Amino acid sequence: MDEEKKKKLTEEKKAAFLKDVLAKTYAGIAELNEEDAYKVLRKSCLACNSSAKSFMSKNYGYDFSKPDLDKYLAAEEKMEKAARDDRSTLTREGNTVTLEAPFHECICPLVLYKIVEPFPNLCLCGIDWGKIMLGEASGKPVKSAKLVDSVNRGGKSCRFRYELDPTWQDKKK
Repeated sequence: MDEEKKKKLTEEKKAAFLKDVLAKTYAGIAELNEEDAYKVLRKSCLACNSSAKSFMSKNYGYDFSKPDLDKYLAAEEKMEKAARDDRSTLTREGNTVTLEAPFHECICPLVLYKIVEPFPNLCLCGIDWGKIMLGEASGKPVKSAKLVDSVNRGGKSCRFRYELDPTWQDKKK
């Protein structure tokens, strides 16, 4: 076997191994109660955030070193619509930001890429995902983050609501 084929086979084995480990790890997380699942998923959320920030910077031009909530929301909406076939909505009313993915499948990339099976508490990751992203985009902590509805919990859509710190003000004003 030549070196190129060996390298490809090694990479395929690594990818299969990692997929199997993740699938089994998340199957274990699915058995945890909500509080414990939330603790674990908060950590995996950080990896997802890091990847999303890099992707947004490269593909949608948002610079996280220069907080600007409106620019972030515009970039996030473009990213969500591209990833969800133009079906996601991102709205802001004052200090409240709502993300809704109105279709009947889990929006988690790990599920979309068929790495893990969806389960009700998987949605808890999205709570912190938005909280971290919006906090960095506004330059202020997010006052509250809530899972409003989720397909994995029997809902018709995935919907998250985030309340920005009331002391937050548009920097443009």
